[in-house]
Amino acid sequence: MRPVAYGLGWHVVQRHRLGLSLLAVGMLALLGLRHIPGIGTGPIAGCSIWMLFGLLYVAAIFTQPEADITAPGSGYPNHLFILPIKTRELVLWPMLYGGVTLALGWMYLAGLIMNADPVKAPVVWPACMLVAILASLQALFWSPMRFPTARVFLALALMGGLIYLGAGNPFNLSVAVLSIAFLAIAGGAYGLAVQGVATARSSSQPIRVKREVLDREVRLRPPFSNPGVAQRWYEWRRGGLILPIVVFVLCVAASVPLFFDERTAYTPPSSSLLVCLLAYVSVYMGALLRGAGFVAWILGGAVWVSGARAGALSVPAFIATRPLTSLEMAVARLRARLRGASIAFGLVLLTCFLWLLLPGSLYDPNTFSQTPHGPAIGMLLTHVRADDWTVLLLYLALLYAITLRNYTVGQFASLSGKPWIAYGYMAVVYAGPILAIATISIANRGGMNLTTFYWFFSLGLAGKALAAFLAIRALLARRLMGPAGIGLLCTAWVLVALGVFGVLSAIQTSQSPICQLFGFRDLQIFAPTPLLVLMAIFWTPIARLAAIPVMLDANRRGAYG
Repeated sequence: MRPVAYGLGWHVVQRHRLGLSLLAVGMLALLGLRHIPGIGTGPIAGCSIWMLFGLLYVAAIFTQPEADITAPGSGYPNHLFILPIKTRELVLWPMLYGGVTLALGWMYLAGLIMNADPVKAPVVWPACMLVAILASLQALFWSPMRFPTARVFLALALMGGLIYLGAGNPFNLSVAVLSIAFLAIAGGAYGLAVQGVATARSSSQPIRVKREVLDREVRLRPPFSNPGVAQRWYEWRRGGLILPIVVFVLCVAASVPLFFDERTAYTPPSSSLLVCLLAYVSVYMGALLRGAGFVAWILGGAVWVSGARAGALSVPAFIATRPLTSLEMAVARLRARLRGASIAFGLVLLTCFLWLLLPGSLYDPNTFSQTPHGPAIGMLLTHVRADDWTVLLLYLALLYAITLRNYTVGQFASLSGKPWIAYGYMAVVYAGPILAIATISIANRGGMNLTTFYWFFSLGLAGKALAAFLAIRALLARRLMGPAGIGLLCTAWVLVALGVFGVLSAIQTSQSPICQLFGFRDLQIFAPTPLLVLMAIFWTPIARLAAIPVMLDANRRGAYG
């Protein structure tokens, strides 16, 4: 008989051995890239940042990602509750394995990769901080909760608070004291996790709905007009608010420094626009606007399943038997995602508008002085030309489209029902940029030229064309869409690609000072027209969108075995 520690560790590792193997290979490859002569610090820093997402992946698998975080029950795998072992052992070994793996992973990156200027990172206290963050998240997700949506708020608040405690060090603690404090937090989280799992294990979860309350809800809620409306309601209630909640917390956290920023104004970026914003607003507004797309990319590439068992990637029986076609069910899922992405981007725009209500000033180039002049939004409406606003609207439209795209295209993976597709897609999405940066850096010895970009996009477009052909053929073969529908799909794709090309061209040729004022200078890419065409085609999705109903249909019918 094998020890309990071995069994619980193997339970996690054997299901994620592919992802963990890819992470280990990436770590070793990054170490090799670090010692190649001629590779600059920029590519090393970029690859190191991406490898940090690998550590987030490790944290996710030891937090049991199969759990539905919007469900009121415990996220700990229910089938492990019947094991003849004590609850503290059920909690201890996953928490210990996850913490040690995270700590060793950070020490590897900080000690061997990010060990020289300008990417020199501390080793000890961040490792302890990661242990505390993981233990806190495990205690939160493994404990039953009456209001499960609050888990997302609490998780973001815990991570933000612990990161601020370490990186900000508001109490000026030494490295040793800070490390001990993080380990103490991890110990407290272990106790809370034991209590939560014990509550769930004893089936005494305080998540009970009285029959009269349920009957009243049924009477008050009118019936759905058709199965499609019911399916859209289900998809929205299941996880539609996750992205808006995460973005809302991001906006609140990004607004906190405004209360402590002592710099009252920022020098205007151009003599043609003499409006000055607060320094923090001018520097970070562009980053906040792109933050919604980044968070959507993270959440859109993740695997969302409905239960805590290994087979939870399969569509639940009560969903698979709905009187809807797979295309209608896929459209319902996409509509819920589009709604969540729209709300999230709206929250970002609202935050930026509130930032612009703060005081601004006018810059006098003769005296090099700034004169306070009321809310910044009023000054911008007065001094900014109409064509400058047009450029800004094009920027916002592009960022909104990026948010929608990032949050929807990855749905085919989690709907496939096959772990190697779902987790393999996650590995490709999160490891792809590392491979691209490393390949381009090695080919050009730390530099970049147009030839490399042409080859990169050409290879990508070849794979994209093949995948699109296979997905469209599967749509026709499964009778999910007829030739007319395929024609409309391809026409819509061409129009969107042309629109993206037009926006990129307008952005490239614009010299509007408002772009610099809002921090969009890095989006003004000066590239030849053929490269812009390749970028627009490469960016506009078709294969993954077409694969969503195909994968869902195969999952419903059990075509994968």
